[in-house]
Amino acid sequence: MKNITPKRKTRVLFFAEILTEGHDGATRTMFQLLKRIHASQFEYLFICGVGPDELYGFECFKMPA
Repeated sequence: MKNITPKRKTRVLFFAEILTEGHDGATRTMFQLLKRIHASQFEYLFICGVGPDELYGFECFKMPA
């Protein structure tokens, strides 16, 4: 018998000092990973010191250091 329980999205809270694409090697690597986000499987919340208000359709809170 198949499990018919709906699959819940995995919630991810992502912290970074800078979320500006191309800022340096570390942010380039982060953005390469973030571009592979599957919105159907994950729900992200970004918290950063410097970055956009929204990232790939997910909310991004800016909290200056």
